[in-house]
Amino acid sequence: VHYLFVTKAESDGLTAADHLKRMDCQYHWQNDGYADFEDFLSRCTSRRRKTIRRERRHVHDAGLRLEQRLGDTLSEKEWRWVHGFYESTFDRKWGNPSLTQDFFSLAGRLMGKNMLIVFVYDETEEQPDWPVACSIMFIGETALYGRFWGCRAEYNSLHFEACYYQGIEYCINNNIQTFEPGAQGEHKITRGFIPTLTYSAHHINHPGFRDAISKYLDEERRHIERRCTGLNDLLPFKSESISL
Repeated sequence: VHYLFVTKAESDGLTAADHLKRMDCQYHWQNDGYADFEDFLSRCTSRRRKTIRRERRHVHDAGLRLEQRLGDTLSEKEWRWVHGFYESTFDRKWGNPSLTQDFFSLAGRLMGKNMLIVFVYDETEEQPDWPVACSIMFIGETALYGRFWGCRAEYNSLHFEACYYQGIEYCINNNIQTFEPGAQGEHKITRGFIPTLTYSAHHINHPGFRDAISKYLDEERRHIERRCTGLNDLLPFKSESISL
């Protein structure tokens, strides 16, 4: 079995004999030429605007300071912090962290300019220069990709700030069109991330498995399309401020 992620045009070009095509729904933020974060908020309904501001205020009132850094500016000590935060997510949930400390150090050396690290510091701690959390994102030509997050203390709304709002601000400030914060999470919709159909292609050698999976994908596709369209009702934007 092997698979690849593709665009819709690439998916349409694949023959059924070679690959089974799967559709899914993720949540992507789109830059509508916003001047700044406040401009983005101005396109939202009053209720959602207040919610986002309240979440950002929780972080500020907790004495937290956030710092955006490109990977090529991090020291080896800071990369050890990043890897520790990455591992902490698996410690709290489940699974095995597959990326090693050496991976992060090497990535920083080879593609550091394409990595955005958001460190979070608690100014009220005894060691205010030791981060309490960080998020890890990758910078593409037209998109920002949020992938990992970790923390060593819990704070109200910090995940939303470090993983979503900081990424939105980075995209606005650097004229990046799309922010893909990762799969799943319908809570992203009310924070400005649009339900978006995504496509992948899968090659299955075994004919029995292939037939069963093909039938499942045909049924799943219809549900995904309806669900993705219906979720647009949860978006925070004023009806006249965005075109889907």
